[in-house]
Amino acid sequence: MNDRSPNKLEGATSTNLDGAARLQPATASGRTALRLAVGSSAVALLASSMFSTAEAATKPKAVKVAKAPKEAKATKSTLKWRACDDPIFQCTELRVPVDADKPLGTKISLSLTKRPLPADTAKVGTLITGQGSPGRSGVASMKLDVRDSNLAAGWSNFEVIAFERRGTGQSTPLICAKKFSDLGVAPFTDLTTVEQGLEFVEKWADECQKRNPELAQNMGVADVVNDLEAIRVALGEPKLSFELWAHEATIGAAYAAKHPTKVRGMVLFDPYPMAQQDSFLPDSAANVEKQVLKFIDACQNSATCPLRSGAGAAARYTALVQALDTKPLRLGTGDDEQYLSGYSVAGAVYNATYDQTIWDRVGAALAAAEAGDGTLLAEEDSDFDPWPALLTSGGGAFWTTVCSDGIAPANHRISTAEVLQATPKAGFLYAMSFSPCNGLGLGQRNGRLPQAAFASKVPAIVLQTRQSWGVARWSESARALLSGSVLATYDDDDDASVDCVKRITTEFWSAGTLPADRSTC
Repeated sequence: MNDRSPNKLEGATSTNLDGAARLQPATASGRTALRLAVGSSAVALLASSMFSTAEAATKPKAVKVAKAPKEAKATKSTLKWRACDDPIFQCTELRVPVDADKPLGTKISLSLTKRPLPADTAKVGTLITGQGSPGRSGVASMKLDVRDSNLAAGWSNFEVIAFERRGTGQSTPLICAKKFSDLGVAPFTDLTTVEQGLEFVEKWADECQKRNPELAQNMGVADVVNDLEAIRVALGEPKLSFELWAHEATIGAAYAAKHPTKVRGMVLFDPYPMAQQDSFLPDSAANVEKQVLKFIDACQNSATCPLRSGAGAAARYTALVQALDTKPLRLGTGDDEQYLSGYSVAGAVYNATYDQTIWDRVGAALAAAEAGDGTLLAEEDSDFDPWPALLTSGGGAFWTTVCSDGIAPANHRISTAEVLQATPKAGFLYAMSFSPCNGLGLGQRNGRLPQAAFASKVPAIVLQTRQSWGVARWSESARALLSGSVLATYDDDDDASVDCVKRITTEFWSAGTLPADRSTC
């Protein structure tokens, strides 16, 4: 799964909402301050952070959050923070059980990073933030976000904490094979058909399970909810606040369902499906298909896109993907086992759709790949995933998470065939995407959290992007299941819309005011 670094909006300031709820969108004006974590395998579509805007002409009355019952007092933290390699942050570790049902059993370590408040700043509470993608650390994103002046207004009275989820980063890692040779596979001779590819990833998953027999069984939403509660207790905080994206938004909602009196509020961006996840695979593939076709059409109509000549952009793109699926193009030499495959090409093109200014260069990189040079495409895509992505860092943590949570369908091969037929330009991205769940044999231990589990009255803003990579019904589901929430939509390509979202989230964190339900930024 790919992570897109944030492009921060400069010069915006944060002001009070003054009761404004419905805010009119402005004309698009280029890239904005949203962080996008793009999943070219599971296509997690993760838009980020906090933003601010102009008043709207029409101002429906905002909803004032009712005062909560008197909070329990904070207790003394048991965590011992120390200086990190970065002077404005502090670091620590927390030991937690691998299996919460066995508190005296095997322990693992969680790595935490904090942005402490200056001594003269009044503390409102502790805010947990993160990256959003299954199996990825939120620490790097948090370090970028807290330095952004545009986020400072919303988070100015919070200690901000990110943690590397179990199995990732500096937390106790999930160790899986990271090279073809670790599994006795030669990609040029042993992986020339989709069927061989399916068998390979299942073999990889089986090996991952054998290396991590206990941790691999405890990597889902329910386990991270237990970790969050352990973090809260160790912090000595009576309540936590959350600003989370995509898959982590689901985790935040699950925590609120289990511990509703221990949450001050939540801002959830583009959440994954909350209870019913059967549509995750086809919805995700359809969104990628729209973006890839958008790129191909634009390339064909651009006089400067080199892919438009000859058979045309669509035919050349399809032929390149098919050729590289049969024989991946090796990148690097020696022990550097990275390959450009059809999977990698589609992922790079999908990532490029977020920045139309580079489309011609991506077209040139695709033409170079046709001629046997894949380096240009890898360089053009800052989030490039060499094939197969499951061998790269975070792969094991990602797959054990999505398989534990039931994001993958029960019969992966049948579902893959259906997706391939419905989305021929993007569906092949999923040809091997979910077969690791067969090899892991998790049996969906954590399962799909029941719909009733999300009937929490914790105040929350659910934000849904209007771009084609956002899945509206997922956010609608979150809005319906979180009875204390409101839904707002925004446009990630519009600076005014981004400012609007910053404004309503800042007002929420500073004054506890929710915008009117179904507000439009």
